[in-house]
Amino acid sequence: MYKRLKAPLDAQIEVTGLCNHYCQHCYNFWREKNESKLSKNVSLSQENAVDIVRKLGKAEVFNITITGGEPLLNMKTCLSCIETAVSMGMGVGMNSNLTLLTSAMAKALKKAGLNHILTSILGPTSEVHDEITQREGSFERLLKGVKIAHEAGIRISANMVVSQLNFEEIRATAKVVARLGLKSFMATKVGCPGNCSEFSDMALSGAQTVQFLNDLCWIKKNLNMKVDTLEPIPLCGMLGVEKPELFMSRKCNAGVTTMTISYDGSVRPCPSLDISYGNL
Repeated sequence: MYKRLKAPLDAQIEVTGLCNHYCQHCYNFWREKNESKLSKNVSLSQENAVDIVRKLGKAEVFNITITGGEPLLNMKTCLSCIETAVSMGMGVGMNSNLTLLTSAMAKALKKAGLNHILTSILGPTSEVHDEITQREGSFERLLKGVKIAHEAGIRISANMVVSQLNFEEIRATAKVVARLGLKSFMATKVGCPGNCSEFSDMALSGAQTVQFLNDLCWIKKNLNMKVDTLEPIPLCGMLGVEKPELFMSRKCNAGVTTMTISYDGSVRPCPSLDISYGNL
């Protein structure tokens, strides 16, 4: 019997629409290369953030994930979200590229109650990573950010968005992640944003999907790391994968066990879609 939940288990809160990167695969459909074209109201205020988190807590949402844009561009609101969620017994995570993280920021996040950050590493070298982020120096700043987070006692996980731009670099990227002291590595095939009509130059073929999943199997066996992929892979797409059971637990939970709340309060089933079902 299908049972309806009274509320999602997890909610992503986009505290800002701004980002210091311009990743070629990005699903943030509102972004602009020229930030002056963005509406001035592109960041969630502390007051509205606290109100939203309290509503989620009263609805018995278990966890929130603070994201963006780049959430560290709206640090005060991040802290307000974390402190409010922790006070209501909710778990809190963050998605960040870590390039803006300072020691003072990391200590403040840890003190507020943040224990985990998921970051993106898009290649094993600055040449690959910086080409995708379209920001020179982003790879070195990421490595520095991971070190700062570790020193503050914040656990870091890494995800690699895999596209035609970095498809051959998965194993090499995992080796970099292992050297950073991280215990888990995720690789996720690039997805077409909901408002994008043409994505063929970035998307992986079926054979490439099987190969990148087998690369993850190799990483688990040879680097002794926990591996996963963040998006569901159809069972029919895993023919030829060495250990398909590693990747069979994922399914699309958009609007069921998870949802996304934008910086303007609109509620969407997932980050990739520009469809709103109301406003908090």
